[in-house]
Amino acid sequence: MVARVDFYHLLQARLENVLPRIAEKALSADKKLLVVVNDDQQALYWDQYLWRYRDTSFLPHGRVGEGDEAEHPVLISTTTEALNNASYIGLADGLWRPEALDFERVFYFFDEIAVQQARQTWRSLKDTESERHYWKQDEQTGQWQAVA
Repeated sequence: MVARVDFYHLLQARLENVLPRIAEKALSADKKLLVVVNDDQQALYWDQYLWRYRDTSFLPHGRVGEGDEAEHPVLISTTTEALNNASYIGLADGLWRPEALDFERVFYFFDEIAVQQARQTWRSLKDTESERHYWKQDEQTGQWQAVA
């Protein structure tokens, strides 16, 4: 399987605005998403945030350790183990994990703090069987544009 790796360089947008939309698009494509964060505190933050990020919609999700992990279309975890059988993974803490290439699609979110690691990851994936895409927001419109 060739993983598609989407690099999302967060300049203007906050992850709180981007991650829920990615999750919604994954669900509309009938795909499950694993959201990987750095620690339990971040997992709790995202769990609470995804319940209230928008008044007009519901994003079904769960957190590892709460039970019924296999049933959640969006699962928040501190590891890359897809207990929900996700085919998509979102790396929400700016840290690259090589195990992400085992997924069909990878969403790698990073900001200016993690940009050097993202560049190194981009170069390291050059010789792998992965399809790389780099997304950046247009400064005037705020729309995401494919840069590479």
